[in-house]
This record gives sequence, structure tokens and C-alpha cells, in this order.
Amino acid sequence: MNSKNTRLYPLDPLRGLAAIVIACLFHYLHIFPVSEETHPLYGIPVLWWLTRNGGLFVEMFFIISGLLAYRLSYQGLSSGKLSFSAFMRRKIARLFPVMYFALAILALFHWISYGISGTPNSYLGYNCDGFHFVLNLFGLQYGWLDFVPNFNQPSWYVSVLLLCYCVFAFTCRIIGSSRGRTKWLFPVIIFVGWIMRSGWGGDHPVWNSFMGRGIYTFFLGVCLAIVLDIRDPKINAFLIRLAAIILGIIAALFLLQKYVRVYISPDAPDIVGSYGGIFPIAVFPCLIYLSLTVPGINKIASFKPFARLGEYSYSIYLLNLPVFYLERCAVDSLHLNIDYSSKIIFLVLNGILLFTAVLVHKYFEKPAIAWAKVHIAGE
Repeated sequence: MNSKNTRLYPLDPLRGLAAIVIACLFHYLHIFPVSEETHPLYGIPVLWWLTRNGGLFVEMFFIISGLLAYRLSYQGLSSGKLSFSAFMRRKIARLFPVMYFALAILALFHWISYGISGTPNSYLGYNCDGFHFVLNLFGLQYGWLDFVPNFNQPSWYVSVLLLCYCVFAFTCRIIGSSRGRTKWLFPVIIFVGWIMRSGWGGDHPVWNSFMGRGIYTFFLGVCLAIVLDIRDPKINAFLIRLAAIILGIIAALFLLQKYVRVYISPDAPDIVGSYGGIFPIAVFPCLIYLSLTVPGINKIASFKPFARLGEYSYSIYLLNLPVFYLERCAVDSLHLNIDYSSKIIFLVLNGILLFTAVLVHKYFEKPAIAWAKVHIAGE
């Protein structure tokens, strides 16, 4: 791949879709006082499935992150031209500003609430203490030393991603020292990540299911990037057909399973296994591959409004918890009678989130990243 072209526009709508599904659909179900039956999207085909299974889309973030890490940094890391320190400083400059912004809002919210009532806020829980605040400052809040929810829970993605970047950088140096003969280490790491993700060996610092979830899918993205480097037209055509066939078969099997459970037996066994098993290994990589290689899909996905959605995706993802908590706190404090099952309320609350994410991206995230690139990454 040509590392000079640092932007893959077809990935933007996928990142935006993942952020909206996780933040606006999945987290709405878990933050606001609605049950599955009273959720505004309950029973609506596709949207309700996305709402219930939205947590899976974090895996798409990891896959895309692995793909981009290989595309942008593999040659520099493997050749020694890009040091481990410089690589990690670049990633910190990109990831930490919005994470700090969200952390500051939640920490202030928690400590003000604690000062008024003398007890931890019931929305945030009981792990928003000084120890976990320090862990958040270093990006170590999930999986490194502790496994309990604290402060901004979606930021577990950042914490796990830091480990993925560390493993990737060290692996690239090993591969470079062997002149490329040890690229087989990438699929080995996928297998190790799958073992961790499955809970084998229990949960311990660094070795746990949180970290395994990230390692497994991040390095799937790395291997997908290697596949995308193939330049043989015949192989590329075969892979495009294969990806389309895999998606078609999976879609057909899910539809068949749905039909059987609705019209024949609600207790029928799974045909293709769990969504958490099939989507990271098959569905997401195939979608990404087709978006990047099929000209028609590539052109549609590269449409500039979609690029904007991709730009806002990180802010949407990390700010949804602070915004939703503040919305719910405001409603409770003002004693408003809000029907959270209303579709209008659903759109208004999510609209406030999206509007806030756009403002934060424009007036904080971009300037903060530009500053961090100079003063932290040294670019």
C-alpha cells in the first residue's frame, strides 16, 4: 500500500456507522430507563437488531485501527526508521485529547454530585475514585490493572488499543530484524488474542478477555491490510467474489434462522453460532474489503459527507456517556416527566449528542490534536 495516502475515505462511513450504532442505539438502551420492550426502536427490523447487538461494532473499530496501523507504520517500524517511542507518541497525540475531555466532564460531574449528596452518583457507580482517575490519565483504566467500570466506560477501547499498538510495534521490529520472514507472527497473535478473548486462563492484569477482544480483532485488521497489499488482479477478483459469497451465505443463514424461530420453533438452535463469533472474523473484514476494492462501493463510500461522519466518529463514541448522563441528570433535577420510549425524545437526546460531538470535534479535538502532534509527537 502507498503510505503517502494516509486517508482511506471508504472507511469513514463504516467508522461513522459503528459509532452511531454503539452510542445512539446500544448505549441508549443501557443508560436511559427503558426496557427492551419499551425501547423506541423495539420491533423495527434491522434497527432493533443493531440496538441489541451494537456492542459488537467496537470490533470494527479495532479491525480498522489494525489495518491503518499496518498501512501507515509497518514499513517505518520494521525498518527501524520509526522508533517505538515516536510511534506511541503519535497514537497518544491522537487518542488522548478527547478522552481527557470526556474524563474531565465525568470527573467534575461525579465530584460535584458527591459534594452535594455525600454519596457517589448512582449513574456513574462507585469506582470513580482517585486511583481510577490516575489510571485514566495514563490510558490504563481497563485491562491493565483493573477490570471494573469507572468514569467513561467506552474509553476501555482506548486502553486496550494502547496494548494493541505496543504489541504491533514490537512485532514489526521482530519481523524487520528477520527481513520479513516472521510475518507469520501476525496470525499467531490473532490466535493468542482469541484464546484471551474466550476467557482461557482467567482474567489477570494484561492477560484478560478485555485485552483479548482487542488483540484478536486488531490483528485481524493487520492481516486484512496484508491481503489488501496483494496486487495480482486474478487473486483480487477471487477475493472480492469470496467476500461477497461469504456475506451472502451468512445473511441467508441468519434469515433462515429468523424464519425457523418465528414460524417453526422459537427454541431452534443457532445455525451460524453467536453474532460475537461470526461478525469479527467474517462480516466486518468482508465489508471493509469490499468497501476498499469494489469500485462502485468505493465511490459511494468515498462521498464527502460520509467522510465527515468518519471524522466525528471518535467524539461521538467517547462523548456519548457524558452527554447522556448529563441529559438524564438534567431531566431528573428539573423533575421533568420524560417518556424515554418516545421516538421524538430518542431523536432529540441523540441529536444533542451528535451536535455536541460536532462542536467538540471542531473546536477542541482538531486543535488539541494539532497541538499534541507538535508538542507530544514532535511532528
